[in-house]
Amino acid sequence: REGKLGFQAKKVQNYAKRVAAALELPVEYVDETLTSVEAEEMLKAQGISPSKNKGLIDRKAASMILQQWLDKRREN
Repeated sequence: REGKLGFQAKKVQNYAKRVAAALELPVEYVDETLTSVEAEEMLKAQGISPSKNKGLIDRKAASMILQQWLDKRREN
């Protein structure tokens, strides 16, 4: 399945296209593959229980996705 969009990803892209058209703004995508896994492992390394901190995992993963986007923009 590598390189192919899944059902949910296609739905997200269709929604993003509608939002972009309505707001007349470009949409950029960032690959979020494995960010939750990476965030969970970072928390484990810090001695934080991932099973008790799902919200923290999501916030950490979101910050990683944002950082990927910022890094990509700096390269361009």
